[in-house]
Amino acid sequence: MKLLIDSADLEAITNIYEYAPVCGVTTNPTILKRAGKDPAEILKQIRKIIAEDEMHVQVIGETSEEYVNDALAVREVLGEDVFIKIPATKEGYKAMKALKAQGFHITATAIYYVSQALLASGIGVDYIAPYYNRICNEGMDGKEVILSMKKVLEETDTKILAASFKTEKQAAEVAALGIEAMTLSPAVFAQLCDHEKIDEVTRTFNNDFYELTGTHSHLKDVLKT
Repeated sequence: MKLLIDSADLEAITNIYEYAPVCGVTTNPTILKRAGKDPAEILKQIRKIIAEDEMHVQVIGETSEEYVNDALAVREVLGEDVFIKIPATKEGYKAMKALKAQGFHITATAIYYVSQALLASGIGVDYIAPYYNRICNEGMDGKEVILSMKKVLEETDTKILAASFKTEKQAAEVAALGIEAMTLSPAVFAQLCDHEKIDEVTRTFNNDFYELTGTHSHLKDVLKT
């Protein structure tokens, strides 16, 4: 399963790339606002950091024409392999159809309902991005909704890129459903590595070795003697 970083924090992206098996970055206007810097410069810097990995960028507007014009500009600056995120609305679907005809990679976003997955996959988008936590907040069973979407997509080339996770537990539950990809915030990535029991076992291993050798030596030091 692919893991992506849902962030525009350059430092956090760089840090996560150092230890996690990630393959790209997703952004949206809210994430860019949170970064507090010029959005054009941020997006260019992200592209430099992640090189040819997947980059998902959301277009702005209310009409299909506005979405298409934004997408053309984004691809010109960030490369032909960029994924254009478009809200799964009536105007969004129109833009998706127009852009797929021009060979764009498309991620249908703001996905809450199976009907959106049905329409977007029929258009042939690359990904749908269901908002897991937000779906749950609407009183629906997020896992059941995503499983239903997965079933709808079985005979298509559209994949699920699950988003909107608040905890490591949520991410793990959805990963177990067998989806193709998910995008996580830096905070959730931190939770993936924050396990008290594992830290406790690691400390025990280290202390046992120190007691065995009578020093705070490392294995490389002992092997040299």
